Amino acid sequence: MKLPAILSALLVAASSVSAIALQVGAPSTAPGIVDKTYIINFAPGTDGTSIVKDYFKSINVNYTQRVAINTNLASFVSVSVHGSFDQSAHLPGIPSAISFSNVRELKRPQLQALTSNEPPQPELIHSITGVNDARNNLGLTGKGVKVAVIDTGVYYLHPALGGGFGPGFKVAKGYDFVGDNWHYTDAPQPDDDPLDNCSDESHGTHVAGIVAGDGRNITDPALAPTFAFSGVAPDATIYAYRVFSCTGSASNDIITAAIIKAAADGADIISLSLGGGPAYADEAEDIAASLVSQAGHFVISAAGNDGSAGPFVTSNPSNTRDGLSIASFDNVATPAPYVTVDGVKSAYNLGSLSAGKLAEGQVLDVVVNNLLANVNNVPDDGVKPLVANVKGKAVLIRFGNTALGGSKLRCGNAYAAGATACILYAVDENLGGIYGSPDIPSLLITNSAAKALIANVNAGKPAQVIVSQKLFLNPIPTAGTLSSFSSPGLDNELWFKPDLGGIGGQVYSTISPHAAEAAGLKENYASYSGTSMATPYVSGVSALVLQAQGKIQFSELRARLQNTASLKPVYGTNITHNPSYQGAGLVNAFAAASTKTLVVPSAIALNDTVNLKTVSFTITNKYKFAQNYYLNNNPAATVNAVLPGDDFTQDYMTTTFTGTTPASLRFSGDDGYGSPAWDFKLVRVPAGKSVTVSFKVTPPATDPSLYAVYGGYIMWSRNSPSLGQKWLSQYFPSYGSTSTGLYQDQSLTPLTANAVINGTAGAFVLAIPAITSRLATIKAEFQGSDLSEFKKLGITGNSVYLNMSDKLNGGASASYFPVLQRTTFGAAQSVSANTYYKWDGTAVLPDFQTVVQLPAGSYKVIFSALKNFGDVNKAADFDVITTPVFKLVY
Repeated sequence: MKLPAILSALLVAASSVSAIALQVGAPSTAPGIVDKTYIINFAPGTDGTSIVKDYFKSINVNYTQRVAINTNLASFVSVSVHGSFDQSAHLPGIPSAISFSNVRELKRPQLQALTSNEPPQPELIHSITGVNDARNNLGLTGKGVKVAVIDTGVYYLHPALGGGFGPGFKVAKGYDFVGDNWHYTDAPQPDDDPLDNCSDESHGTHVAGIVAGDGRNITDPALAPTFAFSGVAPDATIYAYRVFSCTGSASNDIITAAIIKAAADGADIISLSLGGGPAYADEAEDIAASLVSQAGHFVISAAGNDGSAGPFVTSNPSNTRDGLSIASFDNVATPAPYVTVDGVKSAYNLGSLSAGKLAEGQVLDVVVNNLLANVNNVPDDGVKPLVANVKGKAVLIRFGNTALGGSKLRCGNAYAAGATACILYAVDENLGGIYGSPDIPSLLITNSAAKALIANVNAGKPAQVIVSQKLFLNPIPTAGTLSSFSSPGLDNELWFKPDLGGIGGQVYSTISPHAAEAAGLKENYASYSGTSMATPYVSGVSALVLQAQGKIQFSELRARLQNTASLKPVYGTNITHNPSYQGAGLVNAFAAASTKTLVVPSAIALNDTVNLKTVSFTITNKYKFAQNYYLNNNPAATVNAVLPGDDFTQDYMTTTFTGTTPASLRFSGDDGYGSPAWDFKLVRVPAGKSVTVSFKVTPPATDPSLYAVYGGYIMWSRNSPSLGQKWLSQYFPSYGSTSTGLYQDQSLTPLTANAVINGTAGAFVLAIPAITSRLATIKAEFQGSDLSEFKKLGITGNSVYLNMSDKLNGGASASYFPVLQRTTFGAAQSVSANTYYKWDGTAVLPDFQTVVQLPAGSYKVIFSALKNFGDVNKAADFDVITTPVFKLVY
C-alpha cells in the first residue's frame, strides 16, 4: 500500500525500530521492557556493586540488585528501582558508569512444526553435514573442547549426558542464575546446580544432547534410545547455564551475565538457542557476545523462528557482528510410530482424544467411506453421516478441508455408524495433530498409505492396516533444505545474517523424565524443530573444527564454516537460495575442519545499490605448493520482498523468489597476472601466501522502488576449472536506496487546516513500519506563545511525544518507535502484527513514564522518520511531515 492509501485514518506514521541515542539499547517504551529495571555497565575490574549501593543511598533511592558480574572482560550490575524514579536524571550520574540500558524480557524458545510434501531421499542426519566424515576420516569427536549451553538448564543425570555433574563428567561446569520459581521481573534465586527436571520442553537438555550427547553404549533397555543416537561432538565437554526457570520468560541481564560467566569459566564455544525479535546489535547481550568472541570464546546463536513473517527478521543476540547467526535446515528422518500397508511402513499420528489403545501389531480390516474422495479431492468426506457399511470395521475417511469439519466430528460419525476404528488420511504426506473420537481409536495416516488401501479395495483384495507403537525412522521429504520457520535476514543495517545453517528440522535428542512424562513419551528422547536445534548442531561442528585446528581467531572459524558450507536451492526449484535466507548454506564439518584454503572476509555486505562500491577478499593458500584458483560467479535467487505499489515488507505468503534477472559480477584485472575484468578469474597463490581479489556487482534489472534483495556466491575450484568446485564467499546488497526515506510526498498531510480534534472522543493513528526508516517519532507542537500551562505539566519547550493506546493489543506508550522489531501483516513467534492507535490528547514526558493531559489549544503534529544509516543528530537524515495547525478540544 502506498502511503496515500492509508491516510483515511486521522494520523499516519511510519516506523521501524531503533535504539535511543541517549543510552544503549531500547528505550523504556519498547515492547518487553521490565519497568524501572536497568543494566549499569562499568569498566572491567570495577566494583560496580559498591558504587551503585553508595550512589543510590546518596540520592535516597531504594532498589533490589538482580545480578552482578565483575571479570577481566566485563563489569555490570542490574537493578530494579522501587518508587518514583527518573532514569534520565539519575542514571547518567552514577560514578564510573560507562553506559546503562533497560532490562528486556526474552521469551521462552518455542518449538516448531515441520511440514513436507515431496518423495523422500532417506539419509542419516550426520551424513549430509560431513560429521560422519569428520569422525571417520579425521578422528574428530570434540574431545578437549568446552561448549557452554545457555538455556533452561540441563538434566545431566541422563545417561546419554554422562549421568552426573562436575569435574570428570560430560557436564563439567555450570550455574543456575534463576531458580525453579523465578519470574523475570523478580530478583533471581541463583544456586550452583543447573539441573532441569521441571520444564515441560526440557529445551536445554535437548540442546545439550545435540552438541555432545551419546547414547550408543547404553545397555539398559529402559534408558537406551530407540535409535542409535549421538550428538555432533560426543566427546566435547558441556558447561550448563540456566537462565530460564521451570516456566516463563528470561531477561537479558541474566543472559548477559551467563555469557560473561561462561567465558570467564573458559568455555571455547557459547551456544544460545534463544533470542528476541529483530533488533539492532546494541543490547547488553549483543555487546557481551561481541566482547567474548573477540576474546576467543565464540558465540553461536539462533537466527529465530519467524520465517512466517517474511524477510528482515533475524533476532538478537544472533545479529551481533562478532557472532554466528544460525539458520535451520530440515533433517533427513525423524522417529515416528508406523502403520504397515502391503509391507510398506509409513508414519501415523494417534488422536489425542483417541479411546483405548491399539495392541502392538493389531490388524485393522478397512472399509473405505468414499472410494472417489481422493481422486475427486472431496473436502468434506465423513462430515455427514457415513454412506458405507462400516459396522465392526475400521473406516477410511479423507481428511480434507478442516474448516468443514474436524477430526472429532468425522470420527464421531464413524463411531455412530458402528466403526471400531477411525482412520483419517491426509491430502498429502504431511501429518498434523488430530483429536479423533473419545469413543474409538482414531489415526491420521499419509495419503500414500491411503492410496494403497483404496487400490486394494478396487482390485478386490483385502485392505488391512497393521498398527505398531514402535518407532521407525520416517524419512523427511524436505531433507537438507531450508526450514520454513527459519528467520531470514538481512538485519536492520543490511548486514549479512544469518551466517550459515545447521540441522534444525526434526532433530532427535535427549530430554528429562519430566518432559517425557508431560509429552506422553515412553523414552527420554524426543524430536524437536527450530533454529534452537540448528544452533547446537553448528556449535558441535565448531567443536570439531577447534579440535582439529586448535586455538584460532573468530574470523578463521567463521571463514572455515562459511567457505565450506553447502549451498541449497529454493525448495521445489533449482535456483540457489538467497544468502539472506540460507547464509552460506548447510554446514559441512569435514570440509570446515580440513580445508587448507581460507577466504576472508567470508561474507561481504554491499549495503544498497546507492552505496555500491568495489570490494575485495583475500585468498590464503595453506598448502605446501602453489595453487591455481578458478573463480566464477554463482548468482542466487532475488528476494522480492515488496509488492508493486507497496512500501512495506511482505510476509512469507507474498514474498517471492526469482532467478531470471540475477545480479552480475566483474572481477578486476589488476592482480598482476594479466587477467581482464570479467565474470571469471584465474588466481595463482604461492604456498603459504595470500592474494587479494577485487570485484564489483551490477544489480539485476528490477524496479528500485521494490527494494529487492539480491546476492550470490563466488565459486572456486582448485587447479581445475571443472573439478572440486566449492563456494568461496557470498555477497549481497538490497536493490534501490534504503536510505532515501519512506515518504514519496513530504507535503502530504492527513489533516486539513483548522481541523478540530476532540481529545475526549479520541483520534486514530496508524503506525506502519517500512524498510526505508529505522526510527520514528510523533510529537505534538503547541502553536501558542503562552507556555505557562506546559511548564506546569513539566514540559520543557513547546513539543512533546504523544501518548497512544494500542487498540488491538492493549496498553499505551509514547509515540517513539524503537527498532526492536518490525511489524508484519501476520504475527510470528517474535514479530507482532500491525495495529492501530488512539490519541486522546495525552502526552508523555521525557522520562517516558509520566503521562499528562495537554491543554486545549492550537497544535501541529510532526511525524519524523530517521532514514537507514542516518545520524540521529542530523536533521537532514530525517524525513518529516508536519500537519497544518489544528485545534485540540475536549
